[in-house]
Amino acid sequence: MRFIYIIALMQLLHMLVGCATHIQVYDSETKEPIADAFVYINEYKMFNPFNSSDIYLTDKDGHVDISETLRDGQVSIYIGKAGYPLNIFSRDFEGREDVKLFLKKKPLPKLDVFIRESLLTNTAKEKLLKEFYLYCKEQNIKFYKLPGWNPVLLE
Repeated sequence: MRFIYIIALMQLLHMLVGCATHIQVYDSETKEPIADAFVYINEYKMFNPFNSSDIYLTDKDGHVDISETLRDGQVSIYIGKAGYPLNIFSRDFEGREDVKLFLKKKPLPKLDVFIRESLLTNTAKEKLLKEFYLYCKEQNIKFYKLPGWNPVLLE
């Protein structure tokens, strides 16, 4: 139990210090920014009971600030937009970063999306999460809830 308190304290201190992580999304062929792209973040740090997931939309310049919920460590970043298949990137974030990611239009291997309970109950993100779900559904991508790996339907 003491280990959990130490992790929570470290994460609180990290948030107070104010790390900033910005993701910039571009088309891999044209190198142009992609506006209104879904950016879904899923943390997967081993043995961390505070892993989270969150969803965003890029701005008109293809940028999004994800530092409000992201902590240092491993994450999966799912990015997609109509006209692009869902792309996935794995990263290990360490503090302040500006990350450039390039979306490919060619078909990618089939993916599943894992959603944390905290995002499913976040009413502020409900509409955006449903839009992302419908985008994924068009590509036959299934949603599963973590913990538990139960299928999720957002229709």
